[in-house]
Amino acid sequence: MAKARDGKNVSVKMHLGAGWFLSLTPGISCVDLRNFFQHRDNSIRPSRLGIALNYGEWYALMNAAATTNSDLDGFKAFSPCWHATDEQLEYCCECIPFKSSKAVPNDKDTDSATVLCRQ
Repeated sequence: MAKARDGKNVSVKMHLGAGWFLSLTPGISCVDLRNFFQHRDNSIRPSRLGIALNYGEWYALMNAAATTNSDLDGFKAFSPCWHATDEQLEYCCECIPFKSSKAVPNDKDTDSATVLCRQ
C-alpha cells in the first residue's frame, strides 16, 4: 500500500472472501473494495457494489477497524475460513466464489454436510 501511495506502479487484486476483492490499479490513486460476480457467459465481472477510497480514507478506515477490533469483544469471535479437507475447501463459496455450476454436485452425489455452498 505504501508503494502505491508513493507513486510506484503497483497492481494488486486480493481476494477478501466470497465475491469481495481489494484492488490497486497502476495510475489510479485509490483502494477499490468491490464485489464481483460470475456473468452468465462465465466471465468474472465487477458489480456496482463497492467503494473506492483514497489512501487517506483507507488508512483512516484501517485505524478505525483496529480500534473497533480492540474495543469490542464480539469481533474476537470472527475467524478466517478454514477447512478440514480439500473437498470442503473446493465447495466453499467464501474461498472459491466463482466456479462452474457443473462442478457442484447434486444432493444425490454428496451428502448435504459436505456441500457447504451452492451458487
